[in-house]
Amino acid sequence: MSNAKICLIGILLGHWSITQSAEIEQWVVNANPSVNTALQVEAKQADLAKLLDEIALKTGIKLHYSVLPKVPVTATCVGATAKQVLECLLGENVDMAFRYPENKAVASGQPVNPEEVWILGSSLHAQDNAGGCSSGRAAANSKLAGENGIADNVSPTQLLLRQANAKSVNERADAIANLAVDEGSGNDASVRTALEKALSDKSAQVRAQAINALAFREGEAAVSGQLQQALQDSDAGVRMMAVDNIESDTALLQQALQDKDVGVRDLAQLKLDVLSKQ
Repeated sequence: MSNAKICLIGILLGHWSITQSAEIEQWVVNANPSVNTALQVEAKQADLAKLLDEIALKTGIKLHYSVLPKVPVTATCVGATAKQVLECLLGENVDMAFRYPENKAVASGQPVNPEEVWILGSSLHAQDNAGGCSSGRAAANSKLAGENGIADNVSPTQLLLRQANAKSVNERADAIANLAVDEGSGNDASVRTALEKALSDKSAQVRAQAINALAFREGEAAVSGQLQQALQDSDAGVRMMAVDNIESDTALLQQALQDKDVGVRDLAQLKLDVLSKQ
């Protein structure tokens, strides 16, 4: 693992080609493992998790992810390597970590597929900063206000705090994710209370968004206790999200090396390898 080539790409999720009408979900993934360089993906209103699983099946690459956007994906992506196709599908600002075969050099003009890819959940907090997302969020807040008979002067932060207590898991998770990047909340104590409450939500999806939101808003050092708690979560996705948000705490990364889930262990090792080279 220490000799594996690691490429970390910092990007924002947001370049989704999405149709608004209700269309039939469909996708086609064509790969040629014998040459290890040809991959074509065509998707229409496709579930991203299913699409990634199909890519993993066709290419033999291990794809690790914890939390993914729920929006359907419509795209056509062709590349010499899986790395190029994944960047096309996910946009140009999603954090990904690639582990390449140790016995193969990634040289110019000599495409090689990675053995494993980690799609890091902490990059999902940037969705609100992507083009067009602000108007979408405003529309969602307006819809929420209308459904609940809330006056127009209620702030977006208050709407998100109310949504964080919704019965729907997806609504709670979306609210927590949006609170992570809510510019109007500042040091609002009620937001911190909502995020801490979400850490013990019955849904792993909400818990994962909560640890991500706290780490993003306050920084790794300020929430080290919560990160350590998340590393003990029963759900591997939550533990993966915790590791994703650990940037320099080697003690926590060492702790994650003992995790029962191989994906969590491998991501922790990748981060330790990066730190050792700094």
